This record gives sequence, structure tokens and C-alpha cells, in this order.
Amino acid sequence: MVKRIKDILAAVICSLMTLGCSDEGIRGTGNKIFGETFTHSGDNFYLTRVLDGDTFSVTWLPGAEYKGRDMPVRIRGIDTPEIKGNCAYEKNAAKNAKEALENLLTPYARLSPKGIILYDIDYDKYSRLLAKVEVINESNEEIDIASEMLKQGHARPYNGGKRLGWCQDLAED
Repeated sequence: MVKRIKDILAAVICSLMTLGCSDEGIRGTGNKIFGETFTHSGDNFYLTRVLDGDTFSVTWLPGAEYKGRDMPVRIRGIDTPEIKGNCAYEKNAAKNAKEALENLLTPYARLSPKGIILYDIDYDKYSRLLAKVEVINESNEEIDIASEMLKQGHARPYNGGKRLGWCQDLAED
């Protein structure tokens, strides 16, 4: 684990020194990504599965530092109910949130001419990629996935720290 953290830190420092700091991050078209502040410049990835309402997995294709590796991506800025929740309300809401995320990402998942965009990328405490996530729809509009999940009522804002419970909140609705 310590070696992995050192490797990640070294890669991030090298990429920042080489590419400079930019808020553009990784942008994808057809799931091809171009990194300005991350180490996966020019790599390809595809969505492998949605894990819950705020986390999905991607697999990096040949040429990527993590090629062939299935890597979880947690959506920055939101929290959704847990699949293995503490009450029936939370479990049901988690199922609905997962389905909503699948509906938002799946049309852009594999070999899409538009694609999924990851940016503002970091690692969370569980070694998942933590990223802002957007898709580009058929009208060439960028759709922020966190905002859409919030708008649909499947998530609440979250920026780290202690998470609030879902059972009491959901039971009152």
C-alpha cells in the first residue's frame, strides 16, 4: 500500500511538472481521454459496471498505465444511499439510485461517439478514483452527473467528512 501511494504521488508530481496545472483534467470523447493534470494522457477506458448510485468501474485499455485493470470511480460531490444499507428504505433508495446512474451512463458507456468525461481527479481514502463526471449527449451538451443525480433526488451533496445516515431521512419522506 505504501509503495502504491509513493508510485501514485510520483506520477502525479511528474505529470504536473511536465504538463502544468490546469482545471481541464481528463476529457473524453468516445471514451478516449486526454490528460493535462493526470497521468493517463491519451488512454482509453470503458465503463464495466455501475456499483451503486455514486460509484462505477472503468477498465483501462492497452496503452494505459492501468491497462486491463478494473478501477472504481466515485463521483465527486455527492453521496447516495448504500446498497447494503441499514434499513429497507435505504436499500430501496440505493437500488433506485444505482438504476438512475446506470440510465445516465450506459448510453455513453462503450464505443460511444460522444463519451464519458472524468476530470478534477484524485484518489479517495479507499483508493478509488474520485472524479467529477460528465457525459456529452446527442446534442453535444455536457451533462454533469452529480448535478443530475441531485436533481433527480437520488443523492445529496457531499464533500468529504462524516456522512449522514439515510434511514431517518428516508423514513420521514
